[in-house]
Amino acid sequence: MKRFPASTKHIILLRWLLALNVFLLFLCSGCNLESDGKLKDVFDKNIDDFKRLATMSEQDRHVVRIDFDFTALDTDSSWPRKDLGFSKQRWEEYRILFRKLGITSGIGRQNDAPPIVFFYAQCEGSAISRDCKGYAYSEKPMKPTKDSLNRLAPGIAFKPLSQNWYLFRDGG
Repeated sequence: MKRFPASTKHIILLRWLLALNVFLLFLCSGCNLESDGKLKDVFDKNIDDFKRLATMSEQDRHVVRIDFDFTALDTDSSWPRKDLGFSKQRWEEYRILFRKLGITSGIGRQNDAPPIVFFYAQCEGSAISRDCKGYAYSEKPMKPTKDSLNRLAPGIAFKPLSQNWYLFRDGG
């Protein structure tokens, strides 16, 4: 049996612990995101406010990203900038609805055909490796659909809630 000096044993142990930590972080990625059931309950109790947000987003369709502390236009995503895309009062209306509905990371809009509005209830991770869960509105069926979004999977998936409304999970 080959014997290693004590310092080599420490290095091997530290590498093993680092690998274990990385594995556990991956395993728990998204563990803190709300369950499908909890998000559905919020949606069912606040459907009129979700519809109001979708209508506001349609009226402000040139604003493709709205969060608590920034906006992005379809022609200008720089920040800060003078043109928010709407009035400060309108931005406050969005923020009030975000708080009420548990939308912690704002909304994003894809003006493809058909347009899709994403309501980000929760996001974890970084821009490189993120996990987001929330609601989506689209007048065309969204794919792929799944029965549950409670477990992280790569890519985006949808779970139907009601006509034109979905839960979504974007696993980066």
